[in-house]
Amino acid sequence: MAETKESLSYLNGGPQLPFKSSVWSVLQSGTDVNPDRAALISVQQSPNHLARLVGPGPVQTPASRGPDELLTWSYAQLGRGGARLATVMARHHVPPHSLLLSFVPHSADWALLVWAAAVQCLGVLNQLPQLLRTTHQQEELRMCFALKPTVVAVEDEAAVQLADELRAEGADASQPTPFLGICLSRLSKPRDGWVSLLDIAEMEFTESESTVDAATVDATDSPDRIAQIYFTSGSSGTPKGVLKTVRNLTASGPVAGARIDENFVSVALGANFAAMASSLPYIAWAMAGTVVIACSHFSWNAVVKAIEICRATSVGMMRIQLSHLKACSEYSLEKLASLRLVALGGEIMSEEFLAMAHAVVPTATVIPAFGMSEVFGAVGWTKGVPPRIPTHSGVLSVGTVTPGGRVKIVDEQGTVIPRGQVGELHLGHHAVCGRYLLMGSVDEKVNRDTFYEEEGLPWIRTGDLATIDDDGWVYIVGRKKDQIRHVTGIIQPSMIEAVLSAAFPVEIQVIGLSSPIHGMVPYPIIDRFPDGVTEGDMKEHFTHKIGANYNMGAILTLKQLGLDAWPITGSGKVSKKELATIALDYMRANPDASFSSYAVC
Repeated sequence: MAETKESLSYLNGGPQLPFKSSVWSVLQSGTDVNPDRAALISVQQSPNHLARLVGPGPVQTPASRGPDELLTWSYAQLGRGGARLATVMARHHVPPHSLLLSFVPHSADWALLVWAAAVQCLGVLNQLPQLLRTTHQQEELRMCFALKPTVVAVEDEAAVQLADELRAEGADASQPTPFLGICLSRLSKPRDGWVSLLDIAEMEFTESESTVDAATVDATDSPDRIAQIYFTSGSSGTPKGVLKTVRNLTASGPVAGARIDENFVSVALGANFAAMASSLPYIAWAMAGTVVIACSHFSWNAVVKAIEICRATSVGMMRIQLSHLKACSEYSLEKLASLRLVALGGEIMSEEFLAMAHAVVPTATVIPAFGMSEVFGAVGWTKGVPPRIPTHSGVLSVGTVTPGGRVKIVDEQGTVIPRGQVGELHLGHHAVCGRYLLMGSVDEKVNRDTFYEEEGLPWIRTGDLATIDDDGWVYIVGRKKDQIRHVTGIIQPSMIEAVLSAAFPVEIQVIGLSSPIHGMVPYPIIDRFPDGVTEGDMKEHFTHKIGANYNMGAILTLKQLGLDAWPITGSGKVSKKELATIALDYMRANPDASFSSYAVC
């Protein structure tokens, strides 16, 4: 009997929601609704920082402390500051559609740069300041400067020197390009092309230089312009440079479908500038809400204080980070009582983890948030979160297709499979980036193998293993590269993780290591053994639940592997690749450990 379309793993989200014609039009949503509403609060910066640049004005703040105690800028002020900074860029002949490369941490200064870039129609590549001073990410750093940024922003004079050296490496004397360097701190001596942001704040600007002509910006911008560049986490191998266009940003489900909510207060953690961290502020501003910057240099205690003081209603983080939040000394239920929404990404989540998350933030709706560096908002909860999040074999759904999107699950031949079966997740949406930067090992073949076009949409082969149920809910059950090919069949690490975490209060990651007899063998790694629980207890429980068909390797703890915490990628995910390397080294040093599979033979 032929499969009907409804029985296949294919979802059509219907027509695309209307989306903005420029990045600036997203940012000015709050100005259109209420220009006096707080657009930004930076908790740890002086209330008077850059005050002349943004100018005076009334501010309606959600925080328990006013603008005289916390740096708080209204939409009108942030727009004025962005217009003035864009004026300085124009004075230095910075052309539209060129690139701003920023090594500025999350701060009010960073927000001004983002808004000025939107006015000037510049692409933005944000990096943490320490990348300039690191030695192990030189390829990524050199690629940043190989893109020939016309604006480079850094924290201090030492960073100015490093940036100049890197610019000189790739400079072409025969083809000089416009350049503006912006340093947050004062410069002790004049430097060619560089100006201090503090000096910019003391400049004089006319009324026309202090306002934005939205029609002119819309006419200058283009849906195909590169709006953002950032790098993947590297969890699937070498980090890749992701090129996000204006269309990719403004058409994504959460931005295009943003509902105006002046009471929406979102905290930016400041831990990185990866996909989630780069997208959440735009969502808050599209909703006419407030973005709270907890700190420039990441601290969980600072995050908790910011949530309490600013009465934050929303925060997004990686799943693994929730336990760090609970463990910090400032944590208390009372301080997080304002939270109404917590979006957790980066890892597969079980029902048991969701229960634990609710205990940490009982006032909030906790949702699994699916997103990739390459596409954000093609699958989610834009149609609402049900009272009980659906599950599949203990794994929580990540939502369903969003308006304008298409979802399909395919087999190895690319054929759409029946619902309920597991295959590779393909996503089609205007939010799909369409290509990577060509750098290092990334060539056109990588782009062809990852991206394609169909039904008038850009599509991505995600590499995620997923299934769709009869109600259209999507479940991510693993990564193709993480599958454990045991002699008895393919084992999904998420299945083992769900079974063990359901019975024991542990954080767990399962990796696969080669075995001469069994093919690949699953090795669970846990944060610690619970009191009174042994390795044998956990293996016996697994055998009781699943059966004795799988040979499980030793259950290892972080302490055994010489780790104090999980190894984390740049975007906050647990690095299974690094875990596998460390575990393999441990096995070689402790050969008896690798023969602990007898318990479930």
